[in-house]
Amino acid sequence: MKKIHFSLDIIIEIGWLAIFLLSPIYFDTLIYQPFPTAWQVSFYTLLQITLFFWLIKIIFNFSEFKNEFKKRVKYILPFFIFLIFVFISTLLSRSLSFSFWGSYERCFGFLTWLHLFLFYCLLIFNLKTKDQLTKLIGVIFGTTFFICLYGVIQLFGFDFIKWEVNPSESYRIFSSLGQPNFLASWLLLVLPLISLFFFYCFNFWRKEKKSILFPFFAFLMFLFVFFVLIFTQSRGAWLGFLSQILILYFFLLWYFKKRRLFCTSLIIVLGLGLILIGLNIYHFNSPINESLSPIIGRLESLVYLGGATGRLRLYFWQDGLELISKKPFFGYGPETQRFYYISYYRPEFAALEAINSYPDRAHNDIIDTLLTTGFFGLISYLLFIGSSFYFGIKQVLKKLDFSGLFILALLLGVFGYLVSLQFSFHVIPTAVYFVGFLAIGVVIGVRPSKLVAIGVRPSKLTSLVAIGVRPSKLTSETSHK
Repeated sequence: MKKIHFSLDIIIEIGWLAIFLLSPIYFDTLIYQPFPTAWQVSFYTLLQITLFFWLIKIIFNFSEFKNEFKKRVKYILPFFIFLIFVFISTLLSRSLSFSFWGSYERCFGFLTWLHLFLFYCLLIFNLKTKDQLTKLIGVIFGTTFFICLYGVIQLFGFDFIKWEVNPSESYRIFSSLGQPNFLASWLLLVLPLISLFFFYCFNFWRKEKKSILFPFFAFLMFLFVFFVLIFTQSRGAWLGFLSQILILYFFLLWYFKKRRLFCTSLIIVLGLGLILIGLNIYHFNSPINESLSPIIGRLESLVYLGGATGRLRLYFWQDGLELISKKPFFGYGPETQRFYYISYYRPEFAALEAINSYPDRAHNDIIDTLLTTGFFGLISYLLFIGSSFYFGIKQVLKKLDFSGLFILALLLGVFGYLVSLQFSFHVIPTAVYFVGFLAIGVVIGVRPSKLVAIGVRPSKLTSLVAIGVRPSKLTSETSHK
């Protein structure tokens, strides 16, 4: 029986590692929609296979699962409540098939939310050891490296695939995620973990006075990811990255009781924010300097909403709010925005984007959630995110050791991602990491001493990231120190 239990644990672990590895990497150019459909098929297939073996494990150890369920049900309950409201909105939808299965272009209906919930449960109930977490970190870092490498290949014109939009000409990288904004949002999730890796390697080198190779490697990794983030030219993601820096800065000031500096900095930031809002109002109809380089021009447009993209977003948000006022409680159902936005078509859209174009998203996570699931859905969605933050932050506030810093990095990634979503929307690869990071943060927050391998040497972790060397040795050595 122990051998069966051990084998099932290994298969389940391989399953979720494969999901973290393949969800942002896999695409298929042989199908009409090479990205969304491929994401859906790979995520659904891998998760369903993994869930099958988890179900077998539950059957063999039902009494153990029953005890674990009683202890951990409070962690999955907020997500389950949100899922119920998504289901209700789906039943009330004008297009039940669209809301249930998802559109062909987005593949993000109720069924995807159901799979994300099951993925969340899978991690909550099965992520238990330092060995598992170390492997997961290695997979995330390795995936990040290959995604960024492919992005740089695109940027310098060496891509082996001819895309409709050439990244080497537009200077906008999209790598394996198919769209620069999606790539940028995904990078925001992993960038704080890369930063923590550099901090940990540097701190280890400072104390041990050994080879500087590992902090140097970690710093190069950070610069590599940051370079790709810049060349996505995603303004929403740039704002997300800035928000991560500000939140970390204010958290550290508050944590170390620098109250005066905290208040002064807060006043300065709020003042700058008001000035930027005022500049947008005053110069709304002023054109952006077209002679600027693409990146400098987009940096200027960060504080300017009068351009084509900014105007479109404002129209989408304005129309979305009007639609929400007509069905405020349960919304219109997932993936149905296109059926209602078409009635708000403006001739100006032809000049700003394309003739006969209209959105299938509001490009704002809060407005999209209200449109699809109403106020009940939004409240439960925020409850899910807030509860996950709560269980993680409790450990951070208790002690800012390595486990606290690890949770902080996860939550900073999620926060920056959510900021970027106020100008974009979920897709399957980013949602997998979003839900996965929340689950990992909860599990570590509840059981920090059992999960975070504080004694892991940078040389061991670097080897795992680079070539996948036997992580079981890593954990066994760590646990005996």
